[in-house]
Amino acid sequence: MLLNGQVLLNGQVFLNGQVLLNGQVLLNGQVLLNGQVLLNGQVLLNGQVLLYGQVLLNGQVLLNGQVLLYGQVLLYGQVLLNGQVYVTEWSSL
Repeated sequence: MLLNGQVLLNGQVFLNGQVLLNGQVLLNGQVLLNGQVLLNGQVLLNGQVLLYGQVLLNGQVLLNGQVLLYGQVLLYGQVLLNGQVYVTEWSSL
């Protein structure tokens, strides 16, 4: 059955050999939006979840490969603020 030049199979619409679901393209059962894969409404990039264009790894936000905590960059577990290193615990001498 053809619908506006698209092929219907079991109620699914094919466009250029790809399956459409609600106007979005499915690839291997995953939904593509602008060529990116959506998982539970979140965009995946190389298997990592994007949030506001930033990559989440284990729930932490990566910026240029560095982990952000509260908007600050972590380096070896220390917090960088304006390029200065802050330790989270102070020990007395």
